[in-house]
Amino acid sequence: MKINQKQAKQFLENIQSKEKVAIVHHDDLDGFASGILIFDYLIKRNISPKTFVAKIGPEPFKKHSLKNSEKIIIVDLADDVIVKDLVEIKEKDILVIDHHPKNCNLPEKILEFNPAEEGYFPCSRVCYELIGGKQWLAVLGVLADKGDKYLENDSFLAKFFEKEKVKKEEFSEIVKSLICYLVSF
Repeated sequence: MKINQKQAKQFLENIQSKEKVAIVHHDDLDGFASGILIFDYLIKRNISPKTFVAKIGPEPFKKHSLKNSEKIIIVDLADDVIVKDLVEIKEKDILVIDHHPKNCNLPEKILEFNPAEEGYFPCSRVCYELIGGKQWLAVLGVLADKGDKYLENDSFLAKFFEKEKVKKEEFSEIVKSLICYLVSF
């Protein structure tokens, strides 16, 4: 069921600390940034989620044990990639936050927040605007997903670079260096 930003925020705010929560995110930088933003939001609320990385392919998260999770938050995974897996766990409370154009319908009970009809907004930006958090991480996800090639992200990026007093190229180089450093371990 398609929901708006306010309804998605309400779903996240209604999660209780005693509930078992899983976050499933795409294995690219936008997916990791989105997953971290959601993770950090929940941790600040004394909720300890489990996180799972999903690769694009047949049954992207079937191998993950989601059966003990009461609430599942899926970020940056297109509906046509996850629909088969969702059919098997549709009795769970599930929120899908995505930005890819819709290609199919998810099971009716599953909540889906996706502003793709309004333009190209990478999932890290969608998550940041939903719950806040580390803006630099959202910007990183936007740049990694080529969001800087779309006018609808210009203001979002410009405000960040102005606030941080850094140019896009400098920020990109810093981030690339950091990622190369972290990956080398």
